[in-house]
Amino acid sequence: MWRISPQLLCAAGTSTANLQQFSFAKRFEEMKNDESCPLSGPEYALLLEKVEHYRSLQNTYAVKQSDIERAKRAAHYSGLEFTPKPPTKLTPKSGTA
Repeated sequence: MWRISPQLLCAAGTSTANLQQFSFAKRFEEMKNDESCPLSGPEYALLLEKVEHYRSLQNTYAVKQSDIERAKRAAHYSGLEFTPKPPTKLTPKSGTA
């Protein structure tokens, strides 16, 4: 039977203490400040502007999906037929007038 000692698990955790943390935000800023990088050019600024414009249009004119529409679409994609539950008919009980 195999056993893993706690010392081995702790040793693996402490061996990464000397490593430097990588920051995507810091790397992104470095690339934007670099003249040879495409992220510092006017094309990238135009792309960001257009994406922000399209995002605002999408938020303005987005169609909200109801649970019924979502279920119908999921049934259609999976090859099933979506049949909504028929309304229940309220019938008076016999013996009560």
